[in-house]
Amino acid sequence: MFEYISAGLSILSSVMGDKADSDQLEYNAQAQEYAAVETELSGRSQAARIRSQAEAITGSTISAAAGSGVQVGTGSVLDVIEDNAFKIELDALTIESDSMRQA
Repeated sequence: MFEYISAGLSILSSVMGDKADSDQLEYNAQAQEYAAVETELSGRSQAARIRSQAEAITGSTISAAAGSGVQVGTGSVLDVIEDNAFKIELDALTIESDSMRQA
């Protein structure tokens, strides 16, 4: 009779251990998911900061060029502004892409 009780307790202990393992695995998976979302949001935030800084720099560049009498809507000034805007957007997209890959 004690054998049956011992076997029953052993089975119960095994089931309880399996449940704890399952709960731990679920917790770890959820923690990894949260970390991935946080990484992606951090990348988007950093890209947004870069774009915002770029707008400020572009505005300063246009203002400085116009203040010195240069036509800002044509020629090399416009080429520089467009080239900078392209490179900054490329940097922002790279940051976003990297953060998504890390997530």
